[in-house]
Amino acid sequence: MDVRWKKIWRDLTLRKARVAITLLGLAIGLWGIGSVIVAQRVLGDDLTTNFTRTVPPHLVVPMRGLDNGMLERIKALDGVVAAENRPILGARLAIGAERHLPLILFVVDDFAALDVAKVFPDYGTYPPPPGSVLIERDGRPLIRIMGGNVPSAAPGGHGAPQGEPAARGDDLQLSLPDGSTVIAPLAGTVFDPGQAPSRMEMMVYGYVDRATASGWLPGGFGDRLIVRARDDGFESRLALRDAVAAVIADGGGEAFDFILPAPDEHPHQFQMNTILTLLLGMGTLGFLLSAVLITNLVTVMLTNQIREIGTLKAIGGSVAQVMALYLGGMLLLGLVASLLVLPLVVRSGYGLAWGMSMMLNFEVLTTTLPIGFYAILVGLGALFPVVAAFVPVRRWCSVPVRAALDNHGAAPPMDHSAIARLTASLPLTLRLGVRNAFRVPRRFVLSALTLAVGTVVFLFAMNLRASLLNTAEVEDERWNHDLTVRLAERMTPAELAWIEGFPWAEPVELWDAGAAELLETPVHGSARFGLVAVPADTRAFVPKLTAGTWPGAGDTVGVVASHRFTSHYPGLAVGDRFEAEVAGQQVTFELRGFLKLFGAAALYMDAEGFREITGADGVAGRMLYVTRKPEAELGLFEMQGLLESHFELAGIGVSGVMMSQMATRIIRNHLLVIEVMLGVVAFLMLLVSALGLATGISASVVERTRELGVLRAIGARPGAVYRIVGAEAVFVGLCAWLVAVLLATPVSRRLNDWFGTGVVEYPFDYATSLLGIILSLAVVVVLSLLAAAGPVRAINRQVVREAVAYE
Repeated sequence: MDVRWKKIWRDLTLRKARVAITLLGLAIGLWGIGSVIVAQRVLGDDLTTNFTRTVPPHLVVPMRGLDNGMLERIKALDGVVAAENRPILGARLAIGAERHLPLILFVVDDFAALDVAKVFPDYGTYPPPPGSVLIERDGRPLIRIMGGNVPSAAPGGHGAPQGEPAARGDDLQLSLPDGSTVIAPLAGTVFDPGQAPSRMEMMVYGYVDRATASGWLPGGFGDRLIVRARDDGFESRLALRDAVAAVIADGGGEAFDFILPAPDEHPHQFQMNTILTLLLGMGTLGFLLSAVLITNLVTVMLTNQIREIGTLKAIGGSVAQVMALYLGGMLLLGLVASLLVLPLVVRSGYGLAWGMSMMLNFEVLTTTLPIGFYAILVGLGALFPVVAAFVPVRRWCSVPVRAALDNHGAAPPMDHSAIARLTASLPLTLRLGVRNAFRVPRRFVLSALTLAVGTVVFLFAMNLRASLLNTAEVEDERWNHDLTVRLAERMTPAELAWIEGFPWAEPVELWDAGAAELLETPVHGSARFGLVAVPADTRAFVPKLTAGTWPGAGDTVGVVASHRFTSHYPGLAVGDRFEAEVAGQQVTFELRGFLKLFGAAALYMDAEGFREITGADGVAGRMLYVTRKPEAELGLFEMQGLLESHFELAGIGVSGVMMSQMATRIIRNHLLVIEVMLGVVAFLMLLVSALGLATGISASVVERTRELGVLRAIGARPGAVYRIVGAEAVFVGLCAWLVAVLLATPVSRRLNDWFGTGVVEYPFDYATSLLGIILSLAVVVVLSLLAAAGPVRAINRQVVREAVAYE
């Protein structure tokens, strides 16, 4: 072996424990950032590809009067690739005794010839036999989560889901929009990556043929035109909308809305991008923290070999040649770490991609990675230690020959008078530990900041969890009721008077709701929004305004916009006026304020003003809020079933009964997996920062080898040495913890708003985690003591004579 490589090998194996710690920290950093990079590379365009292979529509028109002739004329329009009539029925699926989930039924003309909004067979019989139903595959785990009976499909041409036996088809009980109930066998499941995941939206998607739907609803149902365009540009879609509107008008049809979906973008694409961006940022931060390990390792190594460096330069070695020896060692260390961790990086990266696909209900399509990608990962890991070590290596190797040969490892004298005054009341070992922490100020600052960064990330993860729970609690408090009943049709107060006698409920509130169609078209989505009429004396709802005021009683023009509404019209401000069509007449609304509310984009106004605009005086609302009495011992599912039974006996159709905690479930379902991911990454970062502290303490102990040897020579026991070094480590850790606590709140607030908006389009209600503060303090203290244990053990095992003679 070349003598230079012999030296590199000797340097790396001389102090195996320290090198092993550095190797471990570097491997963890590489694992964190590498896993996210692999996941991003694996996913890449997978979610978009999953979505676009369904051939999603560029225009959706809920309407009435769409016949085959009109459909053919629309297909013949310039720029139209495909068009189909795909009605939607709002129904409910019974998942157990007195338990229901919202069910969106898509009515399909021909399952064998889908040109737009395609679905793909998953399990069971496809196309479904007449009278049967297909459900989207993500509906099964949702039913299981909700404690319902998971249906099994009839075996057909497709394999059984993993862990599920191929059994007979189960009968599903469906409550239809007209209030009727039908029993239909489950034909199987399909994969529809064009829909938001059922587990996140808390609803099931179903698919039936037109003959089945017509048999269930002999009174008929509306139409829904979906059109795929050749060009998905905004101006092109507007032109297509106008052309389709003209055809509908000429054919005598009636269009209720013109919806422009986001072009070829999955409904939850922004969620995946936000999650991966955050994980990549945290992984990059953890990777950069491992640079501290490299710096400390090089500092210790060069501190021990400064006279050796002087000798090499004295016999003719140049600065570049000497630097090449130590940088070559770092290159070898990075290469070993990269090769060791590469299999784990690939496996965990694919695992992260699989977790994202399960959460968002799509399939991982990228199964192999190019060789060049692996080479980039290895090169990144191998070159990073070289870059991290370059500055300290250059500094130490540039020391003049004479100064290097005269170096005996003694630390320069320091003025400890100020520290002595501040620590005068502390025990001797603590005073020595604090003093030693400031012996090399740069190392103290570097070690403390490294640990502080890891602690800040840990606190952010805990604060995010606390904010998630707080958001759910705030949302529950905002809706001061238990159940919401959506009536199938408008009813008079007299027809609903019997509900006042419902024995388990407080006096109810009758709300009203309609639709407001803004005349200004948004870039994507619909210009039609829900208009909710809130009684002035409501007890069921506690609004939380982020700006402005709530409309007063009888206000016919004042509205409050929900948070999500602003994403469609971001330029609106309090006091702005805008035109909208309500109940067939044009109305000028004035924006009174903004409402922070989890849910769909909507406008809220006073109930009296709503009735005056719509002319619906004396007609009760479409939504009925029922608040359970405190002494009622009924569960919500039992109460829901009783309500539905009473409405059925009264002959009143109900399109849905929803629990107020449903929003809470949706919030938690969105972030349960994300919370686990962030927790794992945060703990790894805290571990890397603790390893950085350990190498810093190790460097400090090496520099004080003779000093500690003298202490042992005059009678200091191993425990006393550990207390001195442990006090130094704990002091550094406490300083880092204090800095982290001060920084965690402002950092967490900003990331909390960004992350909440990016994941669920709703900035979380921030809460500081007291548990996180206490837990982080305990973890920092324990990790600091563990960081001191290794170096102290090594120094206590050294012969006293050798320690005193150390240079």
